[in-house]
Amino acid sequence: MNRHSHIRSSSKPSKLRILMIAAAASLAIAYFFQITVASSRGYELKKLSDERASLATETRDLDLQVAEQGSASELQKRTETLGLHPNAAVQYAAAPTENSVAFK
Repeated sequence: MNRHSHIRSSSKPSKLRILMIAAAASLAIAYFFQITVASSRGYELKKLSDERASLATETRDLDLQVAEQGSASELQKRTETLGLHPNAAVQYAAAPTENSVAFK
C-alpha cells in the first residue's frame, strides 16, 4: 500500500482553508474600499478643478467690467446720462482765522 493513501479525504473544509478564504475575502473587500475612496477623491478633485477654472474665468470677466466701467469715456457717458455737468463757478469757504470761535 502506498504511503500517501492513508491521507484522510474528508468533505469538511479544514480550518486553514476557511482561514485562507476569509483572508482573501477580507483583502478583496479592503481593495474594493480603497478603489472606491480613490475614485471618489478623484471625482472631487476634478469637480473642484473645474470650479476653480470657472471662477478664474468669472474673475477675469469681472476685472474687465471694472476696467470698462472706470474708463474715462464710460464715466463721461454716465455723467451725461445722469444730467451732471461741471460747475464753472466754484466757491470755496474761507479758512478760519486765528480769532475764530465755534459756538454751539
